[in-house]
Amino acid sequence: MDIKKQGVENIGISNMYTPFTENSMDKYGRKLRKYMISRIANNFDERLLGDIVVCDVSRERDAAAKYEIVDGNHRIHAIRKLYGDDTTIEVKVVPYMDEASRADLFLELNDNRTRVSATDKFKASVIAGKTVENEIWRILQRRGLNVKGLNSVAWPSINGLHDIRQIYTKDPRPEGVLDIAIKCIIEAYDDTTKDYRAKAFHREGLQMVAGFLFKALDKPQFDSDKLIRVLKSKNSVQWAADFQQLQILAGENDDDGANWVNGGYVVLKKQYNRNIKKQENKV
Repeated sequence: MDIKKQGVENIGISNMYTPFTENSMDKYGRKLRKYMISRIANNFDERLLGDIVVCDVSRERDAAAKYEIVDGNHRIHAIRKLYGDDTTIEVKVVPYMDEASRADLFLELNDNRTRVSATDKFKASVIAGKTVENEIWRILQRRGLNVKGLNSVAWPSINGLHDIRQIYTKDPRPEGVLDIAIKCIIEAYDDTTKDYRAKAFHREGLQMVAGFLFKALDKPQFDSDKLIRVLKSKNSVQWAADFQQLQILAGENDDDGANWVNGGYVVLKKQYNRNIKKQENKV
């Protein structure tokens, strides 16, 4: 079967491939989701196919599939599901570009589409050479923090990147708040039980520690080892509950994060300063 639409070249589906790699930073692109493929297949309409963009990568690839799908992976897989690998379709073929440029094109094509997850967008941004995402990725790698969907869910790991990015944006130093927050949380809970550290890298845990650090990190008397001991003195679920309760009293978080910064400082400050006699050692 041939599916025709306005395009540049008519190419067989068997000659195209998906660049995405599960739990890896090696390739950009969307994670293929079976429910999306099924939804497109079950409601397939050629008139709504839209542009499918591929890049001719034959110069760097020995396999039979010479065209990398930059945009349209779920649609291609839905067509394959309906009509098989022998199907041909008209697509827009982009002349050869290196992988960073392909990832950048993926971002441009998908930036306004809500279906691209934050994790997929982050991965593409790293491969495209975006400064902020690469700096964040370097911090995560240096501290050994895994991100679900990028590398592993094994401890230490975090489910999402929204708070990570927000913290980094407020303090973009390589060894700033994000870096020290991750370090302190990991060292505080690394040798504890799964239940004890259950919420260490949940939103409440990360925001609480980062909030404290935004006010305390640059003070000369700040001691990261003491913060680690403070965190370890109480299980992460209890800390999260304390922080969450304070957030409820303070109201919803504002866009710039002022509430959780203040909340994190208030929750941890008392315990941090407890039993310290000299004022100069307090934060």
